[in-house]
Amino acid sequence: MSIIININPFYGNRTSENPHQFIKDVQRAILGYSNEPEKITAFSSLLAAHSVTEKWFEAIPAANKDTFAKIQQAFLTCWPKPKEEELTPSEAADLVRGMTLDKARLGKTEQCEGIRMASHSVWIREVLTEVETHSVPDNITGDMRKYLPTAMLPFVSIDIRSWDALRKEIDAIKMPKLKEEVEKQEKQERAEDEKRKLEECTATLERRAAGAAWTPPATPTSALRQGMRVLQIANQTANPRQRPATAMNDANPFIGGGPMQPGNLF
Repeated sequence: MSIIININPFYGNRTSENPHQFIKDVQRAILGYSNEPEKITAFSSLLAAHSVTEKWFEAIPAANKDTFAKIQQAFLTCWPKPKEEELTPSEAADLVRGMTLDKARLGKTEQCEGIRMASHSVWIREVLTEVETHSVPDNITGDMRKYLPTAMLPFVSIDIRSWDALRKEIDAIKMPKLKEEVEKQEKQERAEDEKRKLEECTATLERRAAGAAWTPPATPTSALRQGMRVLQIANQTANPRQRPATAMNDANPFIGGGPMQPGNLF
């Protein structure tokens, strides 16, 4: 019964579930059961409460679920084994190339194959699973290095020629050394970021300083106003106005230089 307990209840409508794997797990779990009622009870106990599968099982006529073989046939009719679409060689290669290792995983451990493993070792096993599934050739390994986080490059050879060689080099990376390299890279990235921000700030200040000394461009009417001012000055120069005092001096008979006019007092 311990095997039964280790099988997750099946809901039947979750994308994360694998119906074909579920029925295989049930088959393995009931190998030690000798009679049909025990097998049927074991199967029904693995259907999640109030789920699609529980309602499906309850709706099956009794005559069609008196043996596990009948139940299994009905189950595979409702949840058939999905057909996996085969990838072309180029599609498979692109799939594997796209399985980049996130630098946030570096220096951490994850659960894999029942034990705690370095995240980079878990990653290479994820890659190799797809490699084996789609028969990706060894010549793709040369592309994998350039997609690795910068902190991992010192530990991986440039001339990797096979998937097995890549796995061995990835597994050989010691966690303390990798953490040191990650810290080094992060420090360098922080320094570059601060430099970039300083350059942006300097450029902003220079633009503001240049803007303070900037003369606005002429508007369409500014030239017209300037021309009118020039014309006005030219007119004043050509026809200067006489001062009132000067005009009076010219007409004043008592001031020398003015001609005597008829009708003067003297």
